[in-house]
Amino acid sequence: MKILFLDVDGVLNSIQSVIMYNRKHKGTPKEEWRPYDDFCPISVSNLQFIMESCPDVNIVVSSTWRMGGLEKMQKILKDIANIDTSRVIDITPVMRGVQRGIEIQAWLDANATVPEGSILMPKLTVEEFVIVDDDSDMAHLTESKLVQTDNDLGLTLKNAREIIKRFGGNTDGW
Repeated sequence: MKILFLDVDGVLNSIQSVIMYNRKHKGTPKEEWRPYDDFCPISVSNLQFIMESCPDVNIVVSSTWRMGGLEKMQKILKDIANIDTSRVIDITPVMRGVQRGIEIQAWLDANATVPEGSILMPKLTVEEFVIVDDDSDMAHLTESKLVQTDNDLGLTLKNAREIIKRFGGNTDGW
């Protein structure tokens, strides 16, 4: 299985999309704001591009947004990006005071293939993974696994192409 560890803030929304949303809704009472309107439509489209180009990739949410639970994240990604909820398979554990890369490694350790002959059953085999995040707190995973976004811009087409390439997908023509 191929896994995209997905952050939200600085990836699907950005400083520029939040500023635009706040200007657009200036004077509108907060209770009238629609959820997720501040997500950047270009960043969301780039996530869709990744998922369409890599049909064997599933998402594990590593964002602080995961604290609302898996079902909420499945609904959000379905609502904003039309991501099939069956492809949003899990959230990383919340481990206070550690780098996000340690939480990702804990998820990988808990879901890795169990050695042959073990009485434990593996949940799944992770063949490849990529982390997309605007932060670099990925511990030992930074160099080889992180595609870092700029929180001013969010997930750009260049970032999406890099992720697709790492998963062995094709971006010809785009």
